[in-house]
Amino acid sequence: MRRRHTTGLMDQSWSGFVDLFSNLILFLLFVLFTFMLAQFFMSLQLSNSTGKVSVLSSQVSVLSAKIQKAEEEKEFLYETLSLFKEKLDDYAKTIEKKEYRITDLQDSYALLHQKALFEKKRSKTMEQEVQSLNFLVAELEGQIIEGKNQATKRELNRQVRNLEMEMKKLNAALDASDQYIEEQEVQIVELSQRLNRALAGKTAELHRYQSVFFKDLSKALDKNKNVRAKGDRFVIQAEMLFKSGSAIIGESGQEELQKVADMIQDFEKKLPKNVSWIIRVDGHTDATPIVGGRFKSNWELSTARAVAVVNALIEKGVSPKRLAATGFGENQPLTEGKTTVERKYNRRIEFHLTNQ
Repeated sequence: MRRRHTTGLMDQSWSGFVDLFSNLILFLLFVLFTFMLAQFFMSLQLSNSTGKVSVLSSQVSVLSAKIQKAEEEKEFLYETLSLFKEKLDDYAKTIEKKEYRITDLQDSYALLHQKALFEKKRSKTMEQEVQSLNFLVAELEGQIIEGKNQATKRELNRQVRNLEMEMKKLNAALDASDQYIEEQEVQIVELSQRLNRALAGKTAELHRYQSVFFKDLSKALDKNKNVRAKGDRFVIQAEMLFKSGSAIIGESGQEELQKVADMIQDFEKKLPKNVSWIIRVDGHTDATPIVGGRFKSNWELSTARAVAVVNALIEKGVSPKRLAATGFGENQPLTEGKTTVERKYNRRIEFHLTNQ
């Protein structure tokens, strides 16, 4: 009985051990499955993170390239602005020299005019002195005739001769003064005529060359509704060259400016080398205020557009010494209206042929 009981206990212990071992194996399998599942999800998350990092890296590269390009454009604009300021200073110095020359001529004219007035006044004073002497001689002669004077007739005659000699001297001085006045008046007239001829010659010469310039420019840009002559300047609508609020010339605008550059180079060959001239490129905008963007005001936009046109012409072969850029913003409108069409007319680039 005891042996059978012992055998039953061993069977129960072995069954319990088997159950325990089976449970342990199941637990290990569960842990392994859980670990593999965690590894799978972690690999998926790591793959997604790697993709996002790649996208962010590419975006950072693009932004870096844009920043570098913006820095290069900024440096280019600074250089262009410096060049524009130097040209503007040279142009101002040239104008100042010409103004000094005209001022000198005007001062010379005023000085000669003052001298002439002084000599006329002096001549009038001498005439009055001669009249007084004539009255005195007449009085002395009357005294001689009437015998009222206490002096002798010889003394009176001597006084009369002295007076006559003094009268001759005064008449000679008066004649010399009149001759000097006539010479000064002739010089004044000649100087005035020279000044007028110089100014008229410059004006006529400029008008003649402007006529040739506008004729050639009209021929180069024939049949373009965005181009027209306006007085002493040639006008191109801004929409032909730029997008709204931009100072970057479009592809079609570059093509039109190539025609302008070719025409200017041909025009320069027609002019004598001693003629001093430049083509001033003026930028104009409408009165619509600028909100946002790279330009803070219409002044800056109009100036940047004028500089862009000048740079484009230089790149296409036009000599820099023949060009100048100026920005006027919205301050010189062609029309005061506020409609879309009227604002369009005010947004323009003007080419003005003028003396250097």
